[in-house]
Parts: sequence; structure tokens; C-alpha cells
Amino acid sequence: MRLLDPETFEDQPYVAGLNQGGHLFAGAAIFAATFSLFDMGFGVLCALLIPLVLEIWQYTKRAAKLWDSLLDLFFWYIGAIAWIMAVLIGDVSGKAILFPLWSVFIMGCVMAVFTFFKSRSKGTE
Repeated sequence: MRLLDPETFEDQPYVAGLNQGGHLFAGAAIFAATFSLFDMGFGVLCALLIPLVLEIWQYTKRAAKLWDSLLDLFFWYIGAIAWIMAVLIGDVSGKAILFPLWSVFIMGCVMAVFTFFKSRSKGTE
């Protein structure tokens, strides 16, 4: 699997959780980088547009499934929004903006949910 190949990770809940966690980090990182280099407005714009363009490209040119593209986009945006909120409410400032820590916690929750529901769907606890 190459980095930009669409993948649904069927029957691989842990890998799927890691994948969506990667989208969280990437969304937060896009905002953090562009906000640090430019300003808040440009950071938000890039955090919204770059993932959208990438997911449209994967859907139209790389044969990604629509639900997978929408789910990926959701996690891109959750990561970006979490980090935007952390900056806006003053939880992080200065050079700390470049380390999207909130995304680490969100990723842990996402992986737990994916793993729990996948194991429950197979009848194990």
C-alpha cells in the first residue's frame, strides 16, 4: 500500500484506527504549520481546503469509496478543529502550537472505539 492509495482496512480495526488517527494528526499539522507561518485565517483555510481537495482527488481519480472519503475527511477536520480550538482558547501558544497534543488523546479514543466495536461485532469481548 502506498501512502495516497485509498484503503478501507476491512477486518483490520487497529490499522483502521491508526489510519484515522493519522488523518487527525495531519489535519492538526496542516493548521499548525500554516498558522505558524502565516496567520489564523490562512491556517483555517488550508486546514479545510487541503484535505477536501485530497479526498476529492482520491474519490474521483483513485477509486476510493465515498463512505471512506467522507470518513477520512471527518477525521481530517476533527484533528484540525481540535487544534484550532486549543489555540483559540489559549491552551497552547508560541512554539507549542506546532505539537498537536490534543490529537494524540483524540487518536487514542478513536482507536479504542474502533477496536471495541469491531471486537463486539465478532462476538468477542
